[in-house]
Formats: sequence, C-alpha cells, structure tokens
Amino acid sequence: MAFNINFLKGAVKIYLYGEMPERFINLCIVEKINLWGIEKEGEGLIAWISLQDFFKIRTLVRKSQVKVKVISFLGLPFFTKRIKKRKMLLIGGVLFILAIYILSSHIWFINIIGLKAIQEEQIKRIALENGIKIGAKQDEINIEAIEKDIMLKIPEVSWVSISLEGTKIIIEVVEKTMPVQEDKSPANIVAQKDAVIDEIIVLAGEPVIRKGDTVKRGDTLIIGTGAEESRAKGIVRGKVWYESYAESNLVKIDYEFTGNKRITGFLKIGDTKLDFNPFADRIFPEYDTKVISKALPLWRNSDFNVEITINVHYEKLSNKTFLGFEEAYNEAKTEALQTVQDFIPENAQILSNEIEVLQDKENEISNVVRIRISVETMEDIGEKVNIN
Repeated sequence: MAFNINFLKGAVKIYLYGEMPERFINLCIVEKINLWGIEKEGEGLIAWISLQDFFKIRTLVRKSQVKVKVISFLGLPFFTKRIKKRKMLLIGGVLFILAIYILSSHIWFINIIGLKAIQEEQIKRIALENGIKIGAKQDEINIEAIEKDIMLKIPEVSWVSISLEGTKIIIEVVEKTMPVQEDKSPANIVAQKDAVIDEIIVLAGEPVIRKGDTVKRGDTLIIGTGAEESRAKGIVRGKVWYESYAESNLVKIDYEFTGNKRITGFLKIGDTKLDFNPFADRIFPEYDTKVISKALPLWRNSDFNVEITINVHYEKLSNKTFLGFEEAYNEAKTEALQTVQDFIPENAQILSNEIEVLQDKENEISNVVRIRISVETMEDIGEKVNIN
C-alpha cells in the first residue's frame, strides 16, 4: 500500500556518502522524514525517499555534512512529465496501433491461381464488380455470392474457390477441359530445333531434307502442297544436343531461421515522420527483412496523407559446411543434370552424355567446382506450321 502511494506521489532513490551518513538518517527520523529500502553500498548508504520529502532535506544534508547523489526515480509525476514532453510520440503510438488494426482488416493482396486458357482480367473484372479490390474491407466480401457469379459469367470455369489468408484473398479456379478441334488448314512440317536428321517418315507432302542433313530451327522438313485439302504429315527424327552448366562452392553456407523476429517501422502523417524503432539497437546479426508499406484508406482521397511502413526482421543463423572436392563435384553435377533435363522432352531417347570438369581439383583457385554436361538425344523435331 505504501509503495502504491509512493508511486502516485513519486519517489527518488539516493546515495548518501561522506563522513557520517548515519547522522543524516537520524536527523530525518527527528524531522519525521520517511526513508525506506536503506542498504549499505561501499562507503555510503542507499535509500528511497518520497519526492515531496526530497525537497525538504537540503538543511539536513548541510547539518550532517553528507553528500547526496540521485540514482533513479519513479512514480506518476515523472511519468506524466515524460509523456507531456513526448505528446506527439504518444499520439503517433495510438495512430500506429490504429493503422495496424486497419491494415489487418482490409484486403491488400489478390492472388488468382489455376488459370490456363481463361484470361486473368476476366476474373479480376468480375471480382471488382463484387467488391474485391485493394483496400476493401474483409467483412464486406460475400465469398459465396462471388463464387456463384464467376461460375455463371464464365462457362469455361468448372469450379472456383475463394479464401482469405490474413490480408490476402486467393481465388482458385479449375477450368473445364474443352474438346480440341482438329486444324485442317494447309501446313508444312518445320524443325523445332537444331538437329542432324536421322529418320524421315512421310505420310503426306514432300520431304525437302535427307538423312544426315543438318537443319536449323525453323527450316522446312516436309512441305505441304498448298491445296486447301492438303496438309503435310509425317515424323522426322534427329539428333539434338543440349548443354548445361553448374558450379558448387567448396564452402557451403546454409541459413536457418530461428523463429525470432523484430518489428520496426514508421508512421508518416503529412510531412511529419514518426519512427517506431524500439529494437533498432538490437536487430539480429543476420536477418531477412519483409517490408509492408501502405497508405491508410481513411485518408486516401484527401490531401492529408497517412502512410505506414512496417519492417519485419526475421533472425537467421548461418552454418558453414566445408565440402570435399568429390561432394562439391556431385552437387554441381546433380544441379547441371536437373537443369538440362528441363529442356529434354519426355519422349526423347538419350544416346549419350558427357560430363566435363572445367576446373579440376589440382587447379582449384577460387574454391569453386565447375561442371559442364553435354547430352545427345534422338527425338521427333518436327512441328506443323500453317501455310500463309
């Protein structure tokens, strides 16, 4: 109870030192000045005194020939004084909290996934007609009604789902499988890629290349007659070469996120900028930062702009692994193979592959192992191109 009263009135922690600090305490008792929390500290004493009594002890200090040093203070008077000095910061803090609340209750990101043939603008237009836009309030969005409207207005959609994840709205679309109509326009068969011809099977039209010829992408392989009812048909197989490059450091650095994070940022009100960086001097040694910057919708159409920027710092730790030459070689080879396989069609026949170390173990200078892979395949290289 006494502590609560002292907090309301204010209290000062003092250090008494000199020849006889005990005499000062005795004088305080005589004058009915209350001291508490008295402790021995080196050659002097530490004690607490109320703010009101602190201004009464000057005469007693002189009589007892001690010296007094203020160590700290607490209480409502000091807190109120500090707040008055930093009124703008307090207002900014309230606005900051308000801004976070406003941001979390609105839509700031719109993701549309699953589209193949349907244009994204079609979905966006219907979503906008139903109130889905940047800055829209989440509680004003009727998800079920919007799903039905998209299904009704776009016959190519077989299923649609709309979900909210934080400040992001996700529109997931599954399209109907439409029957493909056969193109009967006159066409030539041309090379899709550079190759050496190995086999030609002509079903319709006339071949303009022979086995062993080298062709470039876009060269004509089988020519159609140009007649309206004629269309070149056939299979042209050729040898194709692919190359891929990859490298691996002998020292590998992996990063692991600890789950710890710090939030800093600032609030901009007109031309005034209020920083909120309570952890600025304690940002982690290694971290990634995600920046969220938004203008508050309440003042969007006003000359008085209010913007908030929030920086979320995620702590990460780096782990160094020292790889041997063989391990770095295998890692680079795996990456190079994965890269080259992305370009090779599934129905292609792999004839051979060659792995070349561009910088071997003996000549290693930069602590990097470099790999080049060359792959030879046999595949159908022809594609139909309509005759103009």
